[in-house]
Amino acid sequence: MSYSVLMTVYRGEKASNLDAAIQSMLKQSVPTDDFVIVCDGELTKGLDKVIDKYVKMYPETFNIVRFPKRDNWAAVLNDGLLLCKNELVARMDSDDISLEMRCEKQLEWMDEYPTTAVISVGIAEFGNDDPSSILSSRILPTRKQGLVHFAKYRCPLNHATVIYKKSAVLEVGGYENFPQYEDYQLWMKMVKKGYIIDNIQEPLYLMRAGDDLYKRRGGKKYFENMKSFKRWMKDQGFLSVFEYAYLLAANGLIVLMPSSFRKWIYCRFLRK
Repeated sequence: MSYSVLMTVYRGEKASNLDAAIQSMLKQSVPTDDFVIVCDGELTKGLDKVIDKYVKMYPETFNIVRFPKRDNWAAVLNDGLLLCKNELVARMDSDDISLEMRCEKQLEWMDEYPTTAVISVGIAEFGNDDPSSILSSRILPTRKQGLVHFAKYRCPLNHATVIYKKSAVLEVGGYENFPQYEDYQLWMKMVKKGYIIDNIQEPLYLMRAGDDLYKRRGGKKYFENMKSFKRWMKDQGFLSVFEYAYLLAANGLIVLMPSSFRKWIYCRFLRK
């Protein structure tokens, strides 16, 4: 089965991280024939050097697209998705690592369960730039374990790890501008439309989990973004007024607490 890879990158990324991320996708046991990288604004010389290296090595595989910097990640993802030439698209972040069997196992799933529109895998989080130093993992429930109900309260899929059907994503309107919640909102639109989403619980994806990860998930701006998304969930009928108020209070407490406490909460209760 053919599939595309969709990656976005901006100038704040480290060249070494980007290099490792690209390498991990090129080393997949089932290789891609279409690797789309969307450059969000002007990149550093180091990042450009990494990209140029792979374009020269695999000129028929890589499709590099450059746009002016935008404060709308949804638009960046949508532009990249439209350029993917295959129906199946694998997302990949520019600073993480996919294990060699990741895409093969997802493709096998899509082949065995062809009604599935999106399939993600488990994540192992590592620190100190050492993939062997696993700190925690994010293993999500499967559809049989109540994934759709779980989705009312937490994001049901690990976005950076998904393989999805391009046509299904486009049918529901693609990504929308819900900062920090672009993927979560997309999954809920797909659920509402009747599309099947699911998880492979094996941790086939390594994610960097430094202190910056938890800092980004807090603060007043993040709280406002969360409130906007939860309101959308209520308006769409996913949440009752009581559930909306409860989640706003519970999640708001975590979002507005100091990042050190937030990290403890995530590692103690929201990770394995």
